Amino acid sequence: MLGVVIIILVLILLGPIAVMAGGAAWAALIGWAVGDDADQRAEGQPA
Repeated sequence: MLGVVIIILVLILLGPIAVMAGGAAWAALIGWAVGDDADQRAEGQPA
């Protein structure tokens, strides 16, 4: 019974943190990859 309580607490406390950290890492990766492409496409165009 104690094991079930520990698992539930871990899922409730660490689950959202893991999802947010994963989302932040994914957003940084996509932003880095797309940012280089956007810079290349915009080169030579008036601001």
